[in-house]
Amino acid sequence: MKVEVSFPSTSVDYYFQSSFNDLALLAKNRKVILLTDEHLAAIFSKELEPYPTIVVPAGEENKSWQTVETIAKQLIQLE
Repeated sequence: MKVEVSFPSTSVDYYFQSSFNDLALLAKNRKVILLTDEHLAAIFSKELEPYPTIVVPAGEENKSWQTVETIAKQLIQLE
């Protein structure tokens, strides 16, 4: 499922429930950063390898502003 979010100067496409088979096609000629939790990163490490990936701790307790801050800092570093 594709969700497009528009900002004043750009738009960003978010994909949910897509397969890794689609990822290479979706990422072609685009800047892609993957966001996943540590459990999925361990399971799909080979598939994630070609892409810059931000890995967050798994679990509801990690859905916090501190995690958002960590993601934002990593996004800045990847730019």
